[in-house]
Amino acid sequence: MKYFSLLLISIAFLSSQERYSQVQIPVATTVELQRIADLGIAVDHFDGKIGGNISVFLSASELQQLDKAGITYTVQIQDWQKFYNERQLLESHRSTKIASNVPKYFRYGSMGGFLVYDEIIQQLDSMKLLFPNLITTKETLGASIEGREIFSVKISDNPEMDEPSEPEVLYTALHHAREPQGMMTVIYYMWWLLENYGKDPEATYLVNNRQMWFVPVVNPDGYVYNQTVSSNGGGGWRKNRRD
Repeated sequence: MKYFSLLLISIAFLSSQERYSQVQIPVATTVELQRIADLGIAVDHFDGKIGGNISVFLSASELQQLDKAGITYTVQIQDWQKFYNERQLLESHRSTKIASNVPKYFRYGSMGGFLVYDEIIQQLDSMKLLFPNLITTKETLGASIEGREIFSVKISDNPEMDEPSEPEVLYTALHHAREPQGMMTVIYYMWWLLENYGKDPEATYLVNNRQMWFVPVVNPDGYVYNQTVSSNGGGGWRKNRRD
């Protein structure tokens, strides 16, 4: 009975997930763009341009809102998750070997190559273990609405000191839960700085003359949600889990 109940819960959970589609919407003016935004649909970034067509990823419920408002659109990819999974199968024969010029300790993650939340935290711990004089121990900026910690670290030649003469720079990623490319870029850059300090002139200059702060996961709840519903990557949830 217990296993049957778990099965029912799993089925209900999976069936509750919305399908995301990539669609193209003709938008002639900023007034028309604002009309879409007034429906509660995020159009703060998109491919294309006003005065032509914009391409965005929308959930099934958001497409229903467009239909009710009489806003026309063309579906480019009906089911983004299905498309993503099929593309992964087609590309599975490709080598996942990391090129020789990539930082030694940079690694792909377990979600279609992207690091999952726990793996990101492990990366921060590994950086501190391997380069204790160049990076701080991770510290929490606070907790998300679901109780996950939002961590930051600092990279500099004297990471534990405040050096007012050095400009401070902040790097953040995963504001939007479905955009892990930025997070992977931040992690890559961190490893590049640490591994090339004292070897590469540019990396050495930056570490010696900047106080660089990194927050690789601004939106942990949304990201973990995508991990849960799309464990191979491609999850379409964008916001946090407040609504």
